[in-house]
Amino acid sequence: MRDDSQHQKDLDLSVDSEVLGEALFGTAARIVRSHERREKWSALAALEAQTMKRLDEYLSASAQSGSAGAAARFRGQAMGVMFALLPWRAAMKALGDGTARYLAAFRRLETGAQSELDRSFFEYLVAHEVAIRDFAQAELSGASEGSLAPIHALLRASG
Repeated sequence: MRDDSQHQKDLDLSVDSEVLGEALFGTAARIVRSHERREKWSALAALEAQTMKRLDEYLSASAQSGSAGAAARFRGQAMGVMFALLPWRAAMKALGDGTARYLAAFRRLETGAQSELDRSFFEYLVAHEVAIRDFAQAELSGASEGSLAPIHALLRASG
């Protein structure tokens, strides 16, 4: 049986995560000088925008709600400036590490799914965060040429 209080906290964190992520990646894409890195940040921003759209649709279809903290967009923008200015490896390390908190919440939501609608959406939510983590890990391991493959796969599957 799911803990409704924890479920709501996790839904709120999901909304917060997508608002923050889209602002972070979008801001980094706008200010980074490297064309290659701008494309990467832009792809991540597109995935967050797609995920936020799907999250809004899920919340509406399931008659649930979720809310972002008042400062989520501003935190994301500030972090985007920081990520754009950090050395690439440091940014990728921070990005990869940052997915752990969200993955834990998204997996709790997936485990507590009570309907096919829940299962389908939460599987996607987990997959999108895993794709971000895998992207960061690929960049850190030097496999940058194919690092966006999991991001592009999710964008194509839902596009």
